[in-house]
Amino acid sequence: MIATPHKKGSSLSWAGRALSLDLTTDHFLSLVGRSPNHQLIGLLELVSASGQSARFTVFHRLAPLQSAPIAKVPWTIRANLELTFLTTPATVLEVPDDRQITVSSFIPQTTSSSLNFPTHTNATCLYQLSVVPSGSQPPPEEIDFSSSNKISSSPLCALDASGLPNQKVQEYFNIWLRPKPVTAKREPNILVTEGYDLMGINWATSKACTLSTVPSDPQQLHRRVSQSLANQAQWKTRLAVRLPERLPQPVLRPYPIGPAPEILPDGSVKPPPKEQGWFAKYWMYLLPIVVLLILGGGAPEEEGGQGAPAK
Repeated sequence: MIATPHKKGSSLSWAGRALSLDLTTDHFLSLVGRSPNHQLIGLLELVSASGQSARFTVFHRLAPLQSAPIAKVPWTIRANLELTFLTTPATVLEVPDDRQITVSSFIPQTTSSSLNFPTHTNATCLYQLSVVPSGSQPPPEEIDFSSSNKISSSPLCALDASGLPNQKVQEYFNIWLRPKPVTAKREPNILVTEGYDLMGINWATSKACTLSTVPSDPQQLHRRVSQSLANQAQWKTRLAVRLPERLPQPVLRPYPIGPAPEILPDGSVKPPPKEQGWFAKYWMYLLPIVVLLILGGGAPEEEGGQGAPAK
């Protein structure tokens, strides 16, 4: 399904599990994320409605892949991201817990030419992105910092636009959010959200390459990447907001403790068999014992008669 909004140059495509938005730096449309199970979190629209919002800062940097934190590489602000959380009629979404999310803006703050290659850059240089709430400190500057799920790293060759259509990078930016608890005060068919927690991010491009991809001329690759970063405003950005998958609730069934009752022809339930007495249950164990006692005989006779005791 492809829908074209009224604004020229914008396109929206159905990605199977989420609605994704193609945008450039000169126009911004709202994007509605989706959790799986083929149910939409919200509706696509130009952002004009009021609601609670959250602002995030997108950082990026170029850092070499190192096995030890021998150096630090500072982060540079790439863009400011604003998300809006709107109250949503439950009857529209068919899922009482879902909320509506819209991307209000994704505004670049600095030119990518401010990114410099580290001194020890090699073929395994990484392009890293991170998202933090606005006003928060950027992630640690250690180049091997990888314990946070809010940092996404890609090989340097992912920024090489050579061989791509129109020599432009197509980037894919996924953001995962976790809804906070819903307030206790509710109006009929209206869900009031307290916002979302940032769970993690993932960034990639249409350039197929891995860390094991070794360029024939690293210096030439660096020049092409520098040119691509200088033209970052012309990149095609596909931004998707997603929620965790909602698993179905388990169906609890009582464990059967016996066979199903038998139904008689007249429709009544066949009564259980009458409880047997103790002897009727265990007679087969008692019978061998009785036989052994009967056929076993008496005590053996004494050998040789003894005379009467002397007086």
